[in-house]
Amino acid sequence: AYFVVVANGAATPNATNVKNGQGNGGSTPVNANNSTINTGGFTDNLLGSGLSAGTDYDVYVVLEDDLGNLQASPTKLDMTTLNAEPTTRIQRKWYRK
Repeated sequence: AYFVVVANGAATPNATNVKNGQGNGGSTPVNANNSTINTGGFTDNLLGSGLSAGTDYDVYVVLEDDLGNLQASPTKLDMTTLNAEPTTRIQRKWYRK
């Protein structure tokens, strides 16, 4: 599986762009990577670093089989990163004197 992450609303890359880790027309994506899928069920965390918190992105994914047959057109996934503002639980202990 190959994927690229591009800005929300960016032009759609073709399957070859995605396989090559590129956005539409060979542009540089926000992020790109690939992962090997073996037989059976598949779950993977494909996304890497470099994404901004609380931001919408478009993720395009293509698959290629062992014979080199590349998926004809990418599958688009809409995603939003989590807000990275830290949430801290504060505990205070009060003692009686």
